[in-house]
Amino acid sequence: MARQPRYAALMIRSLSLLMCLTACTTLPQVDGVSDQASLPAPRLLPTDDLLMQIGAPTAAQAGNTLDARAAALRNRAAGLRGL
Repeated sequence: MARQPRYAALMIRSLSLLMCLTACTTLPQVDGVSDQASLPAPRLLPTDDLLMQIGAPTAAQAGNTLDARAAALRNRAAGLRGL
């Protein structure tokens, strides 16, 4: 039971040291940063177009692949059960 007071004292000292160190930090100047409202809005693209550009499977293809994988797992499980 003697460990708990030592642990608490160590935590208090550690937190005090951390607070002292962060109080001495110099923050960068942000006055020269441009206002976010003045920036143009990003161009939004349909997700399907983006996925086609990288060659990702369509939703139908992914569904077919998932169904095939599920069937293969069911067959494997049946084989393991000895049916």
